[in-house]
Amino acid sequence: MPSVGGDIEMMPVSDIALWVAGRQFSGTLSVRRRSIESRFTMRQGMCVQASSTDPREFLGQHLINFGHINEEQLQRAFDTQKETRVPLGRVLVMVEALTTAQLQTVLSFKTREGLLESLCWNEGSWRLMPDINVDAELDCERPVDLREAVSEGSARQSMWAEIRRVFPSDATRCDVLVNPLNVDSTFDRRLLQLMRDGRSVGEAALELRAMDFQVYARLYDLAGRQAVRPLLMSAAQVVRAPPVPAPAPAQILAPPADPAPPAAFPTPAPAFTAPPPSPEPAEVPAAVAWPPPPQASSSDGPAFSSGFSVSRPLGPAAPLPTPAPVVSPPKVPLPEVEIDVSVDDDGDRDDIWPTPAPPAAKPAWTPPSAPSPSPPPSPSRSFPQAAARSDDGFGTYMMVRSERVQEAPGVMVPPEAADPGLALRTALASGNWSETLLMAQRILEHDPLDSEAIAAFRVADAQLRRLEKQGAGASDADYERIPTLAMAKDDVARAHLTSKERYVLSRVDGLRSLQQIAAVSPVQRTELLRIVDGFVQRGVLRY
Repeated sequence: MPSVGGDIEMMPVSDIALWVAGRQFSGTLSVRRRSIESRFTMRQGMCVQASSTDPREFLGQHLINFGHINEEQLQRAFDTQKETRVPLGRVLVMVEALTTAQLQTVLSFKTREGLLESLCWNEGSWRLMPDINVDAELDCERPVDLREAVSEGSARQSMWAEIRRVFPSDATRCDVLVNPLNVDSTFDRRLLQLMRDGRSVGEAALELRAMDFQVYARLYDLAGRQAVRPLLMSAAQVVRAPPVPAPAPAQILAPPADPAPPAAFPTPAPAFTAPPPSPEPAEVPAAVAWPPPPQASSSDGPAFSSGFSVSRPLGPAAPLPTPAPVVSPPKVPLPEVEIDVSVDDDGDRDDIWPTPAPPAAKPAWTPPSAPSPSPPPSPSRSFPQAAARSDDGFGTYMMVRSERVQEAPGVMVPPEAADPGLALRTALASGNWSETLLMAQRILEHDPLDSEAIAAFRVADAQLRRLEKQGAGASDADYERIPTLAMAKDDVARAHLTSKERYVLSRVDGLRSLQQIAAVSPVQRTELLRIVDGFVQRGVLRY
């Protein structure tokens, strides 16, 4: 069957989308990055359907995000789907869990957001095929214009660069400066409540079943309104951003609005008078409003369209906090581990180890306010490591990572938490690909631009996919097992875990099987199984 493919670094997805729109092409566009593959159905140069291996882009997850159904309803719908072989959306309409209009709104949102997500990728591969093997009845009523999507994707990439300067990674946590009960938007209220409970950005996205941009854009807008203040977290200490002189926190006004519960304390006086909100699409989980990117002519220019809604800034945005620089002692470099990775035969480049850029020269470390060059003693805690990173797609930011994980007294901290880089190299050298993938994800949770972790992730993912092709993957019986806690939750060292590991751990109740957990989870089935098996090996869970 004829097809054409390439590398995103050589030819971005936006170029392919413009070619499809210009030729009014009908076919399927497949885009892959690491372990995620997205497929888009094109009819006459318009995108009408989107599917992905990322569970957060599944229809059921979007329906939970919109508030139309809950996990229990989604599980019952899946059980009915297995018996009747009817698509999930039709099942939910048949049982009157949602209306046809609500289903079409979510399908349009799902298609548009999935396409915009792929347009922002700067690594991976793509393939264009002329065949269409999907049901035309599942097309969304409002096809996505590819030219508009490319323009919006370009604006979103610029927005990502601004967001990453304030919220550098999924491990970022925030101080909440307002009462969430006083916020009009349901999505913002839930997001602020999760951040006030100490959740990271990654954990909040999983709990809300929301896409990354939806969560980050809302937090960026809330930070500009002085509703939240991002923190650079480490297990050894919390580095707070310097206070920014600003008016008293104001009640956040963001459409769509619904009646707010009574406030727990008096609401502060508003810092500005907001104009009437712009009309919003119906049934949208959250609105996004942000200042224009640097190339805009003025701060009052038109706001760029997001995939879910658009509004002008409600008032003059306060300057965003700047991460405080952290001084760290020199760290002895660990020996490099070489491994032959040229084993993948599926034609992609996921298993190619990139050549890391030479590290920038760093000035000699001297302790602040110390008369001698030796660092001051600190027996109670270790120093956090600060590393500056720069990338065209994410901007420049300061990342703070702890050198040693500290937990509450009595909690057993695993050895790999003290130095995840060493644990990653050890897993690579021993050929333990599942462990390599978990270690790489833990590093990328704190530093998404770590070249060593990115390369290790590609290698491990390619090797595991190769094993699955050879029939060494998980069987259905593996997913029928029921995991239970082998120790008290308070005894589990959580500081070094990723957002997905914490989410999976919170869903283990000793009653549900892995199959049932995976059916309603925003984590991939194979990844969920690897996480649970890793917990079993460490004695946290048992079958």
